[in-house]
Amino acid sequence: MAAMRRFCAVLVFAAMGVWLTAGVAAAHDYPPTTSSSVQSQSQSAAPAATADGSSSAGLPFTGGNDIALVTVGIAAIGAGGLLVVRARRRSHA
Repeated sequence: MAAMRRFCAVLVFAAMGVWLTAGVAAAHDYPPTTSSSVQSQSQSAAPAATADGSSSAGLPFTGGNDIALVTVGIAAIGAGGLLVVRARRRSHA
């Protein structure tokens, strides 16, 4: 019975992961592009500019929040560790 409950919990979490990330996948082509004519002029790419305005050959600045992702990752690791400790205590009791 416990194995079935665990399987159902994993299935629910996997389904939630797919459902919660579907909006990000759908936003890839938003707003919808409906161009009816193709431009025949070629455009040369301008050099990428960094956050301080100087050009760079590296990756462009995207404004991502790395601290939030690290915090969520550490919290997930901590929660997983607590679940392991709880499961081991139950099995020994």
